[in-house]
Formats: sequence, structure tokens, C-alpha cells
Amino acid sequence: MLPSGKRAGGAPVNFAYHAMKNGTEGWAISAVGEDELGDELLAEAEKAGIHSIIQRNAWPTSTVEVSLKNGIPEYTIVKGVAWDHLLLTRQLIEVVEQADAICYGTLALRSPNRTPPSRSCSSTPSRAR
Repeated sequence: MLPSGKRAGGAPVNFAYHAMKNGTEGWAISAVGEDELGDELLAEAEKAGIHSIIQRNAWPTSTVEVSLKNGIPEYTIVKGVAWDHLLLTRQLIEVVEQADAICYGTLALRSPNRTPPSRSCSSTPSRAR
């Protein structure tokens, strides 16, 4: 969370939002918990008009703690959260198969051998690699 409070985001969601604002079809693929923060994030994505595949599960919704030291942000990405339990589904593969570009965030690189984004790369068209 930012020192000023909660803020929805993350590189892939921001990428999907800006792609949409620039006239292309962007998709956010993620997972949130079955908790209040997950409800808030789903509402924010819908309000922003972001196409999404957002799975719900029993793990808490992911947060990133942000602190400022001499005006420079430091990030602590919380582990053991809903994102860590994102499932590779047919719907996710179908969206990836249509992609012209893929944006992965830090979380996708945290556990490259078990996260669906890294496993879905084989479904990515060569034009998007």
C-alpha cells in the first residue's frame, strides 16, 4: 500500500488499461482473494472498463507495501497470496493465443516454474514474443 493509502494497479493491469485507452484490446489476468480487497479490485477493474480474467480463491488478495526513504520508493511484495495460486485455465490460454503482446509483472517472475503466465508462453503466438 502507498503511504497515502490503497491504490489498484500493478504493471500488467496498468498496461491493459493504457492499451484499452489507446484503442486496443487489453486483458488483465490475475487472481484475488475472496475478501473485501478482492471485491474492491474487481469493482475498480469493472469501473475502468478493463477486460479481465480474474480468478477468486481462498488466499488473501495480493498487496505491495510501499515506503518512501528520502523520496525513493521501496517495495515489499507480500507472498502467499491469491496470485500465487492462479490456475492455468482454457479461458486464460484462449486469451493468450490471441495476444499481439504480453506484459508480465514482477509476480510472474517470482515463481517462474509454477505460475500460469510462464506456463502459458507456449500458447503465445510468435508475433507476440
